[in-house]
Formats: sequence, structure tokens, C-alpha cells
Amino acid sequence: PLSGGFFIPIGFIFGFRELSNEFYIYVFLIFLLGVLSDLNILRSPIKRFFLQVLLVFFFVITSNLQLENTRVLFLDYLLSNQFFNYFFVLFCITIVINGNNFIDGLNTLVIGYYSVILLFIYYFKTKQLIYIQNIDFIFLLIFFTSVFLFNFFNKLFIGDSGAYIIGFVFSVLLIQIFMKNQHVSPFFI
Repeated sequence: PLSGGFFIPIGFIFGFRELSNEFYIYVFLIFLLGVLSDLNILRSPIKRFFLQVLLVFFFVITSNLQLENTRVLFLDYLLSNQFFNYFFVLFCITIVINGNNFIDGLNTLVIGYYSVILLFIYYFKTKQLIYIQNIDFIFLLIFFTSVFLFNFFNKLFIGDSGAYIIGFVFSVLLIQIFMKNQHVSPFFI
């Protein structure tokens, strides 16, 4: 029943166009970490958390993923320090990944939540309120709706592998949306 996690990378491969090979490598590694957890090969939560932090750390550094501002003056001042900025982005992505894994135990909650986020992003893009490229929203919406329906009827679950990968991809996507659309409130993101 945890095979739903195997469908999520397929959706991202066909839904996101022209992403860097580096990004796909990290998506695969985080997915693999989730599969090891789902199969009870990597049972220790501390080891999984350490590996998550390590993978996200290397991704943040190699992709130079940073936040310019949050519109919270004190935090913006701290973000001017590159070391703190990397640490903060690492913290945010890791929190989203683990938050997904935490709420994944409730049937359809993770996939339903991110379906709603996709609907909002799609709506804002069609109204030209945000700029984002290389995403096939219609495919992703249909794909997420399909996984949601199967999940709703207890036919498959996304498991740790699906929760990890959805959290990672969407946290990076939302950071990139905010960085390219400074008129959007960071609180909305």
C-alpha cells in the first residue's frame, strides 16, 4: 500500500520541465531515503533526520538557494549573513519535509494539502499575478487528484518516500516562486 510514493517522482518528472540534473539527483536521493524508511531498512529516526539534513544541506549549498528577505526586519538582518541564510533555508526545508512525514499518517492529508497549493499557484499564474515557468500545471493537478482519489479509498499511500519528496520539491518551488515574485508576501508563501 505504500507504493503511492513511487508515483510521486513520476509526476514531478513529467510535471516539471527543464529542471537541472542536479535537482533530479537530490530528488532521487531524498526519495531513496524515504523508500529505505518505508521498507524498515533505515529504522532509526535520528539517522534518517541526519541524512535528510545532510542531503538538504548539500542541495542548498550546491544550488546556492538563499532568501533575500522575509519582510521581518530582524530576520532580514540575519539573512544578510550568508552562513545564517544557508542555515535558515536548510531549517525551513527540513521542517517542511518532517512536517509532511508527521501528518502523512492521516489519510489524504499531505496529497490534499499540496493539491490545494497547486490550485493556488495555478490560479495566480493564470491571472498573471506570479511568474513561474517550466511547470505543466494541468498534468500535475490531474496527477495529484488521481493519487488523492486512490489514497482516499485506501488503495495506496504515499508513505515516507512520497512525503519526503513532496515536502522537498514544494519547499524549493515555493522559495523560488517567492524569490522571482517579490511582490508576493512571504507570509502567503
